[in-house]
Amino acid sequence: MEMKTRKFVGVALFLSLLLPLTGPPAMAGKGKARSESAKVEVHGDWALRCPEATPCFLMQRVLLKGKEEQPLMNFILQFSSRPSRLLIAIRTPLGVVFAPGIELRVDRAKAGTYPYHHCRSEGCFAIFPVSGKLRRSLERGQRANVGYLLNNGKKYSIPVSLIGITAGLRALQNAAGTGK
Repeated sequence: MEMKTRKFVGVALFLSLLLPLTGPPAMAGKGKARSESAKVEVHGDWALRCPEATPCFLMQRVLLKGKEEQPLMNFILQFSSRPSRLLIAIRTPLGVVFAPGIELRVDRAKAGTYPYHHCRSEGCFAIFPVSGKLRRSLERGQRANVGYLLNNGKKYSIPVSLIGITAGLRALQNAAGTGK
């Protein structure tokens, strides 16, 4: 495993503790806010979080609406160390089947399949680099779908809004100092 990927995995593990899969995101209103000692900027349906001790990341937490909101997954984008590259960490609930991996589809494009990296008590992580083609698709798209299979045989396809992701990625780049 490359050093920059290891560093991202370490940050993703830290974030898994900082941002539990349960509970609502700590965002109130539009614009900037201070919460949990992290600067937060809201960009559409995405939040740029800049904790004091770790690099900034762009995230969306997807919850199942109903009587009680139930967490389905977290979608996190972050730049790795230099030379920088954009990485995705998608956290799903425990109980997923590793073999097929996780599917990511933007709008009606063909889905890409990515392997799971590991599971912890907080959930299971798929961590992978974002190609230029995938980034362009995310920025131009309206909705992504993340698919995963649970060990009970149920397949889930979770919609992820892409509203605000372009502005969020631009802000993430500025915060990371990548200038790309």
